[in-house]
Amino acid sequence: MKNIILISFLVLLNSCKAQEINNNVNNSKMKYYNEEQYQDWEFDPMYCTPQFPCDKKNKFLMKGNKRVRIIDFNDNIKIEKADITNPKKKFYMYDKRTKNLLLAGQTFYSMEIGKWNYYDKLGKSIKELDMDESFPFSIENLIKKLKTEYNIDLLDVSKKIIVSRGEVNNQSYYEILIPIIPAIQGEYEFKKYNIDGKTGETLLDTISIVPDKTNPNWKQENEKKNNRQNKSVSFLAEPGEKGDYQKPELGVAYTSTSHLPKDTYQIYEGRAYTKAEWQEFRKSLPWWQRLI
Repeated sequence: MKNIILISFLVLLNSCKAQEINNNVNNSKMKYYNEEQYQDWEFDPMYCTPQFPCDKKNKFLMKGNKRVRIIDFNDNIKIEKADITNPKKKFYMYDKRTKNLLLAGQTFYSMEIGKWNYYDKLGKSIKELDMDESFPFSIENLIKKLKTEYNIDLLDVSKKIIVSRGEVNNQSYYEILIPIIPAIQGEYEFKKYNIDGKTGETLLDTISIVPDKTNPNWKQENEKKNNRQNKSVSFLAEPGEKGDYQKPELGVAYTSTSHLPKDTYQIYEGRAYTKAEWQEFRKSLPWWQRLI
């Protein structure tokens, strides 16, 4: 009987040790930097060519659809992991001397999402930040909503979709821009959606025109466009019957720019506002309309 108990104890002890070893192996894979795992990776030709090779302290590597960027700082090593078929990226920071993990997190497009974990130089967890805390309507919910309601696949990186999120007056929201076509020279046209970050309600569904800021002359071209618009006939008109001219008043609709009030700062839904009136009026708008 004593022999049976002794054998059982030894088996249990051995099992615990094996489990501890396995856990240590798994943790070492996650928490320690080892550049040898990238030995069979190739330089990414998008960033590294024979004529312009990668900097030894800023490497771009590839293997199939996978991409890795390794940045060697004075004290730390930063790793960016991505897949060209997916808009998610993973980020890691390691202590250069000990190779211990200092930071681990991920992004979806340009947004920091999920849990970001911070460690000290000995590898001990010191902080965890939940980047989704203000967004109960999760990224997974957002992907499903856009696909179901608008037939937009946020996971299709070939569409050049822009996704971001933010908060205004404690109201969280997602913003999605879908490229349509260049509107005119120096501008691009987007389908724009704003989605409530808490409820998933669609707050805005519109067309947005933005300047092409990759064009070095975009400011000058945008100014010329505004000047042309100011000189053209719009939906604003002179009040009163034909031949019965009346002095324009602020906040009153017109159909011709030739009779706008002198101090007009903004035109909204056919009405002219001074800068002070416009700032006051904007306070009455729903928060998501103030984003426009």
